[in-house]
Amino acid sequence: MEEKSYYELLEVPRNATTNEIRQAFRRKALEQHPDRGGDPDVFQTINKAYDVLSDPERRKYYDRTGRMERSVEEDFLEGFGRAAGSTLQKEQRQVVDDSKALQQRFAELQEQSHSQSFEAWMRSRNTSSMTVTVETLMQDKRNISEDSYEKVRLPRVRTTTVTRKSAEALRSSLGPPQVSNKLQRSPLALAAECTEVSYHALPRVLDWKECLVAVAFAPVSPLDLFVARRGADALFRDDLRIEAPHVLGNSGIGVVETVGPGVSSLAVGDWVVPARDGLGTFRSLCVWGEADVIKVPKELMPLEYMGLHRELCVAYYLMETVAADLKAGDALVINAANGAVGQVVIQLCRLMNLRAIGIVRRHDNFSDTKAWLEYLGAYKIFADDEPIVPSLKREYAALPKVGFDGVGGLATLKLIRSLAPGSTIVTYGFVGETGAMIPWQIVVHSRVTIQGFDLLDWLDDGTKKSANRKKFVQMLEQMAKLVNAGKLRISMEEIPLGQWLDALAGAEPGMNTKIVLKPLALEGERSREAQAAADLERRQKEDHDRKEALRLAASNLFLGSSESKDDNNGAEVSCYEIAPSAAPWRATLVWLHGNGELPQEYTSIFDRHLISKHPGIKVIMPTPPPQSSSMDWLALDDNDWTTKYLSATASDDLAESDIQLLKNLEAAADKVAAVVNRAREDDRVIVLAGFAQGGVVALYAALTKLADEIPHVITLGAPCVLPHFLATKIKTNLRATNIKCFAGANDDVFSCADQEAIADTLKRALPNISFHQIPHGEHEVGGLEIDALEAIFATLLPRP
Repeated sequence: MEEKSYYELLEVPRNATTNEIRQAFRRKALEQHPDRGGDPDVFQTINKAYDVLSDPERRKYYDRTGRMERSVEEDFLEGFGRAAGSTLQKEQRQVVDDSKALQQRFAELQEQSHSQSFEAWMRSRNTSSMTVTVETLMQDKRNISEDSYEKVRLPRVRTTTVTRKSAEALRSSLGPPQVSNKLQRSPLALAAECTEVSYHALPRVLDWKECLVAVAFAPVSPLDLFVARRGADALFRDDLRIEAPHVLGNSGIGVVETVGPGVSSLAVGDWVVPARDGLGTFRSLCVWGEADVIKVPKELMPLEYMGLHRELCVAYYLMETVAADLKAGDALVINAANGAVGQVVIQLCRLMNLRAIGIVRRHDNFSDTKAWLEYLGAYKIFADDEPIVPSLKREYAALPKVGFDGVGGLATLKLIRSLAPGSTIVTYGFVGETGAMIPWQIVVHSRVTIQGFDLLDWLDDGTKKSANRKKFVQMLEQMAKLVNAGKLRISMEEIPLGQWLDALAGAEPGMNTKIVLKPLALEGERSREAQAAADLERRQKEDHDRKEALRLAASNLFLGSSESKDDNNGAEVSCYEIAPSAAPWRATLVWLHGNGELPQEYTSIFDRHLISKHPGIKVIMPTPPPQSSSMDWLALDDNDWTTKYLSATASDDLAESDIQLLKNLEAAADKVAAVVNRAREDDRVIVLAGFAQGGVVALYAALTKLADEIPHVITLGAPCVLPHFLATKIKTNLRATNIKCFAGANDDVFSCADQEAIADTLKRALPNISFHQIPHGEHEVGGLEIDALEAIFATLLPRP
């Protein structure tokens, strides 16, 4: 059964007057009133019928559509200045007769008064900055005495920011320009290298006309990525002079947290958007001037969509102005169609019965991108390397009459070639980061009109500034109808501001999502600061406890003497010996090899350069403790030795690796001391010497493990490891030990200067230490080095 119309419910004809409808309503209401036994549902329907038919506007809409209310789409189109029919514009633009206007102007010039001439001269002047009012004077704090207002204190909190590094930091990370320019880096990888997440303190106070704004959402745009890589100077814009390091971000939505003195148009809780580029929206909290922001209605749409206000309004403006004369079934083409502006334009075209043709970059995810845009309502989606016109002609489809260019470069030329003659192109962005490359003959023969549009320039357009800002709010209100009703969507991904590198990864081609950064609110920053302080305190305590444990471990090293002739496990120390070649046996040399050489390697060189001159010398060569598979005394290569331990600078901070090295060194010193103690039983002159690591072990053994001093300790190419630590462990009765440190003049591992500096460091605790350079000597045990050793024995054992 068909539902009755409102006219049938009230039992009046369709041409009934308002008075007749009112009388019929009274009669039917009395009949169906629930208090008189009527049906409540019927009574409710009668009330609705009267509400609609008694209102002339609503009655007209009901007569035309049969519905009580307009749909969201119809309401949007009504506010958009369009109706859903064959023509999208209610009123056609007025055509001006140029010839008549020109004749009229010539006539006016024939008899022109003095005042009219002055007015013409004034119109030829740039008067945008010539009008001075009280309001303009009050905007500049230089015109206000600081004694006349009280500054507002700000909370002491550090804000999270994404900044472009300073020139010095960029040179450090990227190298000189002549080098870095040759390196092949992806644009996003370069952006990651040129930027960093840092934390900066807020100013202490708000000054005149300033306000504290908490950024709620900030979209990442191609402009932001370009500035991140190349800096603002590469834009060649006089209105954007900012030097690195500076905060990135040009768009977003913020909420006013605090207002400063003199602020009249803003209040706490207001929603604001940047009125110019370069304010730096990639941060959680910022101090902006009242004139730097535009107030927008609160709760108009979700905050994340309001953060994309530029993209929404650019799409709205392009469709309402440039595409105003398009009729249902006409086509337009837009590149970067998978961007936020492209997605919005495609959906608006679907609402207006226009054919949207999109161009996107070909990438691995192209098929998914194409499917997504077609789902939004695109008529055709082409890759940037596909021909467009042949495909449309094969389907007998009309060529587009309007093009929207968000890329620039060669992409603009592709747009022109896809348009019908006499069409219009509007450039609104530069994803391609290059200017349009259009041969003049293409422009001439295609009769194309090329325009440019920038939302912020339009909002700050001189005398139209006030009207355009009102229109800007109206645009947002219109777009909010679609957004709130779920009729318009933008694929976006929210990423915390601190995860900047993840945001860059999400901006890779083919992701089909708009990256929107979500900073922390004021309370979130306070919590982060408190957590960071707690973490710092915990790390400091852990570091302090670790250092104390290491200091305690170090203090327990090298405490006792090694009086036994055996090692710590009770086993006799293994040694290789070279017996005296002739009697009498007069001295013993305990020799510690350097870098894992076998003792047998030294036999011939000792015979030629030492024993042949002093046949009464016995040579004992202990083997290292078996803590590793090698014959090295210590698990320490020359590179670590040079970079970590070759320092005459004192340091109380020892790492776990240092403690382990010292433990191995003590074990080796114990074994060497046991060998020396056993050799002492023969009551002959004892000399302890060593090369490289062996020399270090000889020093520690002679100064910390022996009960009494021996005549001489000799080191060859062996700068002491941790000399300041050794100085604290030397026994008092061993400080007079004679120590001679030899270094080859051509030592290519440890320079003479470094070795002499180490010897000077130990001289404060060892007055009898001396440094000697071996002319032409190298980092080895050769004839020159053994000759230096023989010279010591010559003083101890004069020839008979």
